[in-house]
Amino acid sequence: MKGRTIFILILTGFYGAFAQETLRFSLDEAVAFALKNNIGVKNAQLDHKASDNEIGEILSIGLPQVNASAGLTNNVILPKTIIDISSFPGSTVPEGTTQEVTFATKYSAFMDITLEQMVFDASYFIGLKAAKTLKELTYRDLKLSEVEATEMVTKAYYTALVNQERLELFARQLGTTDTLLRETTIMFENGFVEKIDVSRIQVQHNNLIVEMNRFRRMADLSLDLLKFQMGLPILQSIELTESLETITFTEPAYNLANFDYSNRLEFSQLQTNEKLQEINIRNIKTGYYPNLNAFASLGANSGSSRLGRATSLDFGGANRAWFESGAIGLNLNISIFDSFKKHNQIQKVRVKLDQINNQREQLKSNIDIEILRARNDLETAVENLEVQNENLELSKEIYDVSKIKYQEGVGSNIELINATTTYKEAEVNYTNALYDALIAKVDLQKSLGTLNK
Repeated sequence: MKGRTIFILILTGFYGAFAQETLRFSLDEAVAFALKNNIGVKNAQLDHKASDNEIGEILSIGLPQVNASAGLTNNVILPKTIIDISSFPGSTVPEGTTQEVTFATKYSAFMDITLEQMVFDASYFIGLKAAKTLKELTYRDLKLSEVEATEMVTKAYYTALVNQERLELFARQLGTTDTLLRETTIMFENGFVEKIDVSRIQVQHNNLIVEMNRFRRMADLSLDLLKFQMGLPILQSIELTESLETITFTEPAYNLANFDYSNRLEFSQLQTNEKLQEINIRNIKTGYYPNLNAFASLGANSGSSRLGRATSLDFGGANRAWFESGAIGLNLNISIFDSFKKHNQIQKVRVKLDQINNQREQLKSNIDIEILRARNDLETAVENLEVQNENLELSKEIYDVSKIKYQEGVGSNIELINATTTYKEAEVNYTNALYDALIAKVDLQKSLGTLNK
């Protein structure tokens, strides 16, 4: 028992050492990690990989097909038939005499092997092309899942950075308020201020602690969300190496009048779907063409009233138990009239093509609106960020002046508390504006199809 306890302690210590290892990620590194480990991306990769097997499956149809079969039958009740034995040569029985006879044996067995080879089938080559186009579609799906993963990781990364910035701001505010509380307490003890002045600052100090603890939990949650989007274990410790000061909000250059809609994977998906439907029409039309297959078969059959003899593999001599058979040939199939089945199938696919064309035009309009809205959101967010940054600097100046006046005895305690509150609100407004600008930047990149390029 003691040895087991020591082993558990050693194992726990090893796991603890592993769990404490901190991984450091820049934004690009976090995105690259997610593109390899995000569950949605991994599933899309598997779908794309499976498309290779589908191509191989269709390709095998045009290659030789070999099948073997064997069987053993126990004729529990032997079938009988009636024959006219009076018609046999040399028969002396009266005309019309019949007799029950059986041509079956108690046991019968067979085995054969068949080779089939497609000679001509127009739909085969169309099917190969459709499979390759389907592979292209799964590749588009994979890239779309990568874009979605990039978007989610980027937004989660920015959220975590902003929450860290909020924590740092609250920590500075708490430190400043803590210093002010100590100084005011000393002034109260020396008779320079009243007890109510200390109480007001104490209330503000307590509220800051509560808010800081709330934002600390939000910061931890945002890191957990980032790890989830990246495909990391939630218990894994990570550190972000990016800095908000290095992020710029320059709008990417583009011309909406000449925008290349194929930059958006949703548009490319529609184009691939359109190609699949066109291939489908060609495939239906091949039903009017004949198809030709060659075959060759080799088999043997046996029968006996004894089970052993029926299954004995004796192919030669007077006592042979098995009788061989073989055949080669061609099978030609031609569709002459199908009551307009293929015609209606083609018309149904043409309706789908019209729907895809309508979806394409609607998607173009949606993309235009997304770009305009994202550009407007970014411009508004950047303007608000500049205003909030200026307000933050002004509130910092007001706070510094109010603090100096209070310390020199020419300012009131209420004035200082109001200045502190205004400064704190300005910091919160600034971080909120910064977050809005970062998210608007990501949305514009996604709308232009340049997020993961």
